[in-house]
Amino acid sequence: MGLWRVIWTGCLGMLCLIPLAWFSFNVLDLGAAITGSLFIGIGDAIDTAFSLVPLPGFLAGFIPFIIQGILGIMMLWFFPLHWALYYRPDDIGMALAIVLPWLLVGTITAALFCKKARQGFDTGLAIGLGYALAIGVFPIAIQAIVNAALGGAGLPGIFDLMAVLNGLFSGMTDLPYIAAVLTACVEGGLIAGVFGALIGSLKYKPGGDLETTKVKKAKKKKAEPKIATVTDSSVSTSTKGLLCPNCHSKVVLGDPFCPNCGTKL
Repeated sequence: MGLWRVIWTGCLGMLCLIPLAWFSFNVLDLGAAITGSLFIGIGDAIDTAFSLVPLPGFLAGFIPFIIQGILGIMMLWFFPLHWALYYRPDDIGMALAIVLPWLLVGTITAALFCKKARQGFDTGLAIGLGYALAIGVFPIAIQAIVNAALGGAGLPGIFDLMAVLNGLFSGMTDLPYIAAVLTACVEGGLIAGVFGALIGSLKYKPGGDLETTKVKKAKKKKAEPKIATVTDSSVSTSTKGLLCPNCHSKVVLGDPFCPNCGTKL
């Protein structure tokens, strides 16, 4: 599985994780599990709020779905599985709500795009690493842009978003922002990779690569131009078979004379 194939299947898997995060957030109530039931039924509250807003057609259901999916995936980005197991060892529902979206996204992407265990594992890990890279770099970029804008306006660039995030996440997960994001996304990517590898191994055909190679070689052989043989009527039929018409010694195609007897060919 080439690098570009891993990248684009990983990107599709990242998109696929959003509806799965919606399921975890809305159906398994991940928000209530993480907040210790401080906020219950957040998804229902969002649906109720948007039911009061006059939106045309499918937007009335689509916008709440996207908001709930984004909130769910943010919780998957920021709260590692080991955090749930360490601080809430008795809350199986919370661990399931964190694991299930990663498990399903690895299974689905491997079932659609992967034919080997290695391909399934690489794709699952690419989903986690892709999110880790994007979410880890985003606040750093925002901080740099804001400080550059403040500097351009003649104001001191003192906007320190990372300090705020580090303090916030240290309080919630005992990890600074970058460490929390990397841990959560890499753990999720490994879960997706393990189940992707399982599906890839089930789809693996031992002779598949060999058959593909044989087919390619056969097509290449058919595409090669055939070398024309001498068909001059003055030359004997044995010459067509690359034999000298005089002494019947073997000759090389294109030789002007027989190397054995010197007869002109």
